[in-house]
Amino acid sequence: MNVPTPVATGNPLARLLSLILLLAPAVVLGIFAFRLQSMPLTLGAFAVCLGGMLFVRCERVWRPPLSASVILLYFIAFGWCWFSTRNSVEPAVALARGILLLVPLLLLISHDLFRTGAEPRRRAARYCRKLKRRRQWPTDLMMFQCLPEVVGLRENLKLDAQPVFPLLTHPSAELRMAAFVALKGRSMWRTSEMAFVLQQAQASQDSAVRMLAISALESSRQTTMLYEIGQFMTDPDVSVRAAATRVALGLNGKHWGQLRNTVRDYLANPEFADDRGLPGTAGMLPAVAVCDLTSWTAEADPLSQRAIQALVQHYAEVLGSTENYDLVTELSVQLLDTGTPTALRIELAHLLRKYKLLSTHVLDRMTNSDQPSSIRLLATEVLLKDNPTDPDALDVLRGLGRQPNREIAMAVARILQSELGFDMGLPTDRRSVNAKIATDVVKRVRQWAMARSVGNSVAPTPSLSQPGLNIETPAPVVSRSHSHLPPSRKPGPRKVW
Repeated sequence: MNVPTPVATGNPLARLLSLILLLAPAVVLGIFAFRLQSMPLTLGAFAVCLGGMLFVRCERVWRPPLSASVILLYFIAFGWCWFSTRNSVEPAVALARGILLLVPLLLLISHDLFRTGAEPRRRAARYCRKLKRRRQWPTDLMMFQCLPEVVGLRENLKLDAQPVFPLLTHPSAELRMAAFVALKGRSMWRTSEMAFVLQQAQASQDSAVRMLAISALESSRQTTMLYEIGQFMTDPDVSVRAAATRVALGLNGKHWGQLRNTVRDYLANPEFADDRGLPGTAGMLPAVAVCDLTSWTAEADPLSQRAIQALVQHYAEVLGSTENYDLVTELSVQLLDTGTPTALRIELAHLLRKYKLLSTHVLDRMTNSDQPSSIRLLATEVLLKDNPTDPDALDVLRGLGRQPNREIAMAVARILQSELGFDMGLPTDRRSVNAKIATDVVKRVRQWAMARSVGNSVAPTPSLSQPGLNIETPAPVVSRSHSHLPPSRKPGPRKVW
């Protein structure tokens, strides 16, 4: 189970305080410019206001690194006020100088507290105490990330995760889950911190706690704990296995060699055959992993089947998100290569058809006699969708209909009924097809396929009203064009049977 990260929303109170801090020096200079009728103070107020407007979109200007710029802005306003009113002895002028000097000093103290981590640790400890006092917890795991204590704790754990570690060993499973959700998103992980999180995941009996513990490490870029994370790929719970696979492959980068054998064992384990590929890794597999998965498609099941599923999921994610023409070309070559495992070629054909990426040349090659029947059927279906009278596609379909294979005959009947308008006796619901209906459908397909002389491959297609054919004349079919096919195909060599 993948817990999405909540969308950050602005805090109106924080924005208001930031706006006050940014405009305060310009307001002070403006008041005294109006009171003293001083042109230098007027120019200073205008300049400081422009400087403050540069940071007006920031939510918390008193936190590093932006606080350093705000401190400098106040010192500039203080210097402008000092040189413009150095001869004045009014108490109000002294008060203005004190404000412009005291506020940056307070900001400087706050800046150092945040930079050293003292202030975030104090706030994190406060949020941890609030979590311990909570008595009502959400029933939905995804709602943990929306708890105000978790949101505040996550904000203050970016530099140091030590304040939350006592919660990871708490007897309450809900409190531990909240702590792990708060850790998710940290990019700065120490090896000792990752080891402690993995240790708690291994010790927990709750699958939700283990899944959240592994997911907390998803944003880390360290590769020192790859082997330990990979061990969770054999966890009894599917959500934990998916989280471990996603995190491990997200961390590996150039370190696929450390996980290769672990991933292979996971894919080859019959106990996890229902996981379908590599859950959570679609679109993020490195090139070396794709190469290994492609080679594993020639192995025995379940390794080959799951490798194919992982590749198809990965390719589908890439094709659905970007226009990768190099990948389309590569997949087309694999589809037509007779050395590629047949199961992979069939899945690639369906994938390219789904995204309408089968070119006319590839479709023509897919109808050749050296291609598997499933691929030839798919190609003829696409061609007949574009042109129901395509002679090459009809010849290929007739040849497939003459084969002594019941499954192929049923597939041919579906194409004839859906694309050419023949009444082959197939019901709308495929689950209602029984043995008697199937036998009748196969007989009709054989009659249609044998209606033309086998030895005369260039003879015209016989009329549907020809005597001896027990197939009704289909209704006129309107040609439907597809974006991946031209409006017409050039005449080419006919398929000879």
